[in-house]
Amino acid sequence: MRVFLSHGSRIKPLVREVRSCLPEHVGTWIDEKDLLAGDPLERRIRNAIQSDCDFLVVFLEDSVVKSEWVARELAWARDEELRLGRPFIIPIVIEDAELGELSWLRERIYLRCHGYTEVDISRLASELSSALFGWLSRDIERLRRPPEPGPNDLAILDRADELLQVTARQVRTIVMPHRRGNPIRIGMLYDRLVSTGQVPMSSPEELNELLFRLRERKLLSGITIAAGKIFVEEEHLSWRLHESLAAKQAIAEYATDFIESGSVVFIDGGSTALQVCKSICRNMRFRAWDSLTIVTNSPPAAAECAALASDLGLDDYDQRLQLYSIGGRMRMNAATVVNMPEGDSQIPVIAEHLGGFDLALCGTNGIHWPTGCTTASPLQAKGKALALNLSRRRVIMADSSKYNMLQ
Repeated sequence: MRVFLSHGSRIKPLVREVRSCLPEHVGTWIDEKDLLAGDPLERRIRNAIQSDCDFLVVFLEDSVVKSEWVARELAWARDEELRLGRPFIIPIVIEDAELGELSWLRERIYLRCHGYTEVDISRLASELSSALFGWLSRDIERLRRPPEPGPNDLAILDRADELLQVTARQVRTIVMPHRRGNPIRIGMLYDRLVSTGQVPMSSPEELNELLFRLRERKLLSGITIAAGKIFVEEEHLSWRLHESLAAKQAIAEYATDFIESGSVVFIDGGSTALQVCKSICRNMRFRAWDSLTIVTNSPPAAAECAALASDLGLDDYDQRLQLYSIGGRMRMNAATVVNMPEGDSQIPVIAEHLGGFDLALCGTNGIHWPTGCTTASPLQAKGKALALNLSRRRVIMADSSKYNMLQ
C-alpha cells in the first residue's frame, strides 16, 4: 500500500514525524523524498496521485486553504475517486483549522491531530494506519462479494489484482523465516494473518482457498505448501525487493560510504545489492566520485548503471563510470549470473585485468552460527567466495530477517 502525503510547507516537520511512525509496509509519496532536481513537477505529482498511490492523505491547516498546489492535488484526487468508485482522500485536521473553500472535507469522517508531542504523533500515525487497513479490509470484502457489472469493471479488476499482491506480501512476510527445517503450520499462518486485521478470513479453509489463488497467480513462487505446512524453498528477487525495503535502503546508504573515488567495486546480485547500486547511481549524479569501475553479476544492477550512463551522456571510455558485467547462466529467481556447473567463472579473469577489486559488496540469504553466511545455490556461493577472496576490502550485507537463517 502506498499513500500520497499532501500538506503545506509550514507543517512539513509534523508530516515527517507522522511518516516515520507509520508501519514499514505502508509506503509513502512525499515531495522531498520522491522528487529530484529537474523533474517535471506537475506531471510527476499528478502521476503519483493517479497512478502510484492508493490514497491521498491531506493535512489540513490554515495555510493549506491558500495553497494552489494542494488545491491541484485535491482536484486530481477527486478525479481518482470518480475513477475508482470509492473514497480516495483521507483528511487529517490540524487543531481547529479554518478550511474555507475546502470545508467540503469536513463532511467526511476525518482524523484529528490534537498536538505535537511524541504521544500525539504516535497516536495519529496509529489511527491513520487503522484507517488505511480498514479500507483495505473493506476492499477485500468487496472482492469476496463482487459488485454488479458496471462502467468501473476494469478499475475493480485492477484493484483486485493489487489486493492479491498486498495479501501475497503479507503471507511472504510471515513465512519468510521458515525453511524446510522449520516450516510453519497453515493453522498458525491463519492465526498470524487474522491477528494483523489486514486479511479478513473466518476460517482456515478460506486461507487454503486464498493460498491456492495466490499460487495460481504465481505470487508465491519459491514457497512450498505440503502436509498442512508452508515454508520458503528459495527466495525470489521479485518479492524480496519489497521485504524490509527501508532496512535495505539504510544498509545501502551505509555501504556506499565505503566507496572511494577511483575504486574498483564488485557488486553482488540480490535485492540489497541492487539498492546499493541505486544509491551509487544517485551519488554519481551529484559527482560524489571522479571515477568508478563497477563489476557485477547482477543484470538489474548493470541495467541501473547503463541507464545512468545514458542519462549522463557517457561514452565508451569515459572514466567517470566503467562497467564490467559477468557472463554465464542467469538464475531466474535471483536475477544473478552464475558460471556453468563445470565451467570457469569470469570473475577471476576480470579481477586480474583490473588488478583486483578494491571493495566487494555482497548480500547473503542467511547468517547462521556457526555455519556462517549461507545461500541456497552452490554456484552462487562459489561466485560470492571468489569475489570476496579477490577483494582488498569485503562487506557482507544483510537485514535482520536473515539472522539465524540456514540455507
